[in-house]
Amino acid sequence: TTVPGATRYETIPYEIEALKKTVTLLTTLTKISQMSNEIKLLLSCYARQSDYYVNKLEHIRLNEKQEIGFIFVESEFVQA
Repeated sequence: TTVPGATRYETIPYEIEALKKTVTLLTTLTKISQMSNEIKLLLSCYARQSDYYVNKLEHIRLNEKQEIGFIFVESEFVQA
């Protein structure tokens, strides 16, 4: 879901949280003994893919914070 009036970067924490919950759900589903190995393998692949996207989003968020810090320092320098 989108947050009205929020920028793309402001929604990243919500996306990370949703993906982490998805990983937890998928991991739990793979433990169902009646499920076929093929389905368990697919669920495991989806969980790994979700984990990968969590890492990517965290990296993007970290880069955005560093960029904001640089812009602030740069603007303070220009004012001086």
